[in-house]
Parts: sequence; C-alpha cells; structure tokens
Amino acid sequence: MFKKMLLLIALGLTMSGCFMAPLALIGPVTSGFSTASLIQSTATSGANYLVKKSTGKTITEHALNTITSEILQTSYFSKNIKNTAYNKKKTKFLLGSKYILLNQNLSRNIKKKKQILISFGSSFNFNLIKKLLIFLIKNTDKNFKILICIPSFGKNYKYLFEINEAHKNLILIKESLSITKYLNTSSLIIGSAGTSIYEAAYLNIPGIFFNIAKNQKNLQDDLLEIGKLIYFEKLPTKTDDYENIYHLIELLNKKKNRVNKIFKKKFKIDKYGVLRVLKEVKIL
Repeated sequence: MFKKMLLLIALGLTMSGCFMAPLALIGPVTSGFSTASLIQSTATSGANYLVKKSTGKTITEHALNTITSEILQTSYFSKNIKNTAYNKKKTKFLLGSKYILLNQNLSRNIKKKKQILISFGSSFNFNLIKKLLIFLIKNTDKNFKILICIPSFGKNYKYLFEINEAHKNLILIKESLSITKYLNTSSLIIGSAGTSIYEAAYLNIPGIFFNIAKNQKNLQDDLLEIGKLIYFEKLPTKTDDYENIYHLIELLNKKKNRVNKIFKKKFKIDKYGVLRVLKEVKIL
C-alpha cells in the first residue's frame, strides 16, 4: 500500500494542469490529484525529507521502482472508483475539504485590491476564451486591474500581448512559478475549476470557475457551502454568455454587501490538510 501511495504522489507531481480532488484516497485508487496544491504546499518537501530519512530514498525514487503497467491501470487511470477492485482493508479514503493541500503562504490578512486574477492552469489553450477575454478587457471598469497568468506550457496567447499596450489596466504574468502573492491581493478569481476553488474559498473572495476537464465536475450547491463560488459546466461561446459573465463580475466586485447576503460567510477551508494527510499515512 505504501509503495502505491508513493506512486500516486509522484504521478501527481508530473501531471500538468489543476485537478478538482486534492487527495481522493491513499491506496490503489485515486479520483484525481492537484499538481498545483502539491507543488505549492510544504507537503512534498516535508514528506520527502521524512521518507528519505527513514528509508534512504525520496518519494519519487520509491515510486519509480514500483511502476508497472498493471499498477498504472489500477492506480491512476481508473475511470470509476466504485467499479475498481481494491483491498478494502488496506485502502483509506481521504475525502473532503479537510484534506486539501494549500500553499502555506496564502493569507486572509492582506488587503485586497481592485484586482481580477485570471488563471486557467499550466497547459491552457487561450484561444478557447479569446472572445471572452477581449470582451472583459474592453468593458471592465478601468479602475480594476486584470491580471492574466500565462503559464510555461500555455498555448495561443500572443493576442494578449498585442492588446496589452492599449489597455494599461491589463497585466500579463508570464511563467510565474507561484501566483500566491497575486491570489492574496485579488478581489476576484476567474479560472478553471481546480485548486483555485479551494484557494478562493480559503481567502473568502468570490470566484467564477469553469469546468475544462473531466475531473473538474462540481455541484454548485457543494461550492456554495464553502465560499462565494460560481461554477459553469463549460466555457462560454456566445456573446450573451460573455455579457452575463461580465454582469456577474460587476455584481461580485461592486455589490459586496449584496453578495455577502447571498453567500454564506464560512471558513470551512484551512491550511492543515497536509498535516492531516501525513497523520493518516502515519508519516508523522
């Protein structure tokens, strides 16, 4: 079991993009893994140190020694956990927001600016939201800065640089290893329905999220339980969609009292998920 758990962590680190489930279980099966949350949290370095100190090898070295086609088929690429064979006695599910792995540098105490952060993951194709972004850039209140994260493996984003000079409130963040400092100061987040959902919930700031992958499906009611979060099952494609999203942004940015009445103000997300995970696998 321990070897396969290590495999899951290593696979999580090698995947690109963000995934909805932070840590589905420790055992032979997982429903998803959050690359960003793993890289940005202290989980990786802390677990690596403890494991190497005990065994002489890092987590990745253990994992590479255990990879087989059979393990890959049953451990990571399973389409449905319920239909996958696993040892019930040796498998423990770690489900829910209490196990989310958040960057320890996230802070609720930093003053928010008139700033909208747009981030869609490490390998996003920006052509998919080209019309939406152009619409938002042209129509958003000029007092609000629009920060767009352009990751190392991002695609088709050159048009953003072409329109950047004409819009002084547009700031392009290219190939940044961490966007935590921008998250801490933003008043609204727009992006893929991955780890950013939990980051927005922890920071208690509104977020508009889109499902861009099969493992990012959510229920709106579930998200409302943890924060001021709006979820769309697919990316917008029509002018009416762009206008509706724009009006939604206006509401979230300028009608804060009204928004607070609509959404329940709860802090269900904390930064102790990594400790709970390590405790469960008896590393601590």
